[in-house]
Amino acid sequence: MALSKKHYEQFAQRFAQVLDALPTLSDGKATPREIELQRSALCQMAMKLSIDFALDNPRFDRHRFLVACGF
Repeated sequence: MALSKKHYEQFAQRFAQVLDALPTLSDGKATPREIELQRSALCQMAMKLSIDFALDNPRFDRHRFLVACGF
């Protein structure tokens, strides 16, 4: 079963929300390395999902999805 545009938008919205909630240097709650690792893990997950979504739906736009995720 292919996902709909609404589903892709919901995934992107969740990624953007989590990305926005990550600590920043100004928070003082994480080191630069910890922030980098967290962002990298989220980005990798979004990229892997975008590959799966594109395989499921040839019209899926990976670049647009990743931008909507906040990357």
